[in-house]
Amino acid sequence: MSTAVLKVFGTGQITIPKKWREKRKSNIFLAKEEGNKIILEPVEETEEKIFDANDFNDGEGVEINEFIQALENSLK
Repeated sequence: MSTAVLKVFGTGQITIPKKWREKRKSNIFLAKEEGNKIILEPVEETEEKIFDANDFNDGEGVEINEFIQALENSLK
């Protein structure tokens, strides 16, 4: 496993090293928090919808925990 030190910019963004990005078939990543770690996993791009706000709650806002649960359910 290779490691890199990544800086968080003022906008909250980080840059994944180009060498790592080129190995993946996707530019979409799922971020998970496990204890004190943040884990990024590439999500394979397909024609299939992962989550559609218009299909869920008619596009209206929801509490973040409800959104996270719906997103997790859609990834199963």
